[in-house]
Amino acid sequence: MMILETTDGVAFLGYAGLGSTSLGTEPADWMCKVLLGRNFPLEYSIGIIARAMQEQLPRHLVRIAGQGRAAHFVIIPALVGTEPRFYSIDLVFAPDRKTYKFRYRRLRHTNAPMSAPHPPRVGVGGTGAFYLPTNRDWVRELLRLVKAHDHRKVSARVVADHLARLSYEIHQTVCAKNDESVGPDSIVAWRFSKDGVHGGGGGHQFYSGPERAASSGFMPSITRGADINALVQAMMPFTEKSLKALMAGEPAPEENPDEINAALARLPRTPDEKLS
Repeated sequence: MMILETTDGVAFLGYAGLGSTSLGTEPADWMCKVLLGRNFPLEYSIGIIARAMQEQLPRHLVRIAGQGRAAHFVIIPALVGTEPRFYSIDLVFAPDRKTYKFRYRRLRHTNAPMSAPHPPRVGVGGTGAFYLPTNRDWVRELLRLVKAHDHRKVSARVVADHLARLSYEIHQTVCAKNDESVGPDSIVAWRFSKDGVHGGGGGHQFYSGPERAASSGFMPSITRGADINALVQAMMPFTEKSLKALMAGEPAPEENPDEINAALARLPRTPDEKLS
């Protein structure tokens, strides 16, 4: 998963299919490189990702081990201004892996009129989606919990805990069928509309199985063309010096602007669409 913040909105790009290339590049990190230095509106930015996927992903996806279809799905819940939207990018090979179909679209609820294009309440993707209960009780329970959260009766992390347990149950079901396509761990992330009951903001939580991880690290993130994680990592050595001094009861060392500027200057500033 990666976070995308643009001039007009915010989105999560969660994906299933290719976990990493043969050289170890994860799609989330690659998508950040694709959008590096590109400060565009949200839908246009997603379109850039879609085009890059169509050009770069097939040669990696076709090498996935196993028989049958090779596929990659990106599910994108988003807020454009205060409007909720839902996008998806799908690339699916035929069983013989000689041809594939590609699709990038904005999803609308089937019962919504075009004048009011409401997005779906829930979206699922990947092989794990096939193992969700068919009675839809899980959807009703999830939406009931979300409604309670919107009425401030439960916290966001209570909803996150529920989603993590659901993900872990799917993992157990999949493993029982000798399918290793769904791992035990998960990440749950959320953002609030600025005009909603929570007034903006959000967060994320890492999970080890159904339990909250001891610490939640950084998620790949692009904010108006800037790689936030890269900036944080570049500044980390300077921050650590100050923290060590603080813990030792010593005065913070004087920062050297030249060293900081040199560290920032080494960061990539232009997009790189090659997936290797």
